[in-house]
Amino acid sequence: MHSTLTTKRLHALDSLKQLLQQDNCPSDGSAPSCLAFITEQLKLVDVDKHARRYSPELIVFSYILLSVSPAALLA
Repeated sequence: MHSTLTTKRLHALDSLKQLLQQDNCPSDGSAPSCLAFITEQLKLVDVDKHARRYSPELIVFSYILLSVSPAALLA
């Protein structure tokens, strides 16, 4: 079961990387940053919670999300 989840997760990461490389993303940069957020979250799933290292962009995004809607992070 665990190897199946890992395989699916790797496939999802590959798909997200392909989306990031495509030229059809909006020019304002919002789609790539959203996909980068999801990609980083998927990479951190298997890392021990005490060993995770978040990128500065993810930390800033999380604080902005918290300031806009605290309920979004509590769900």
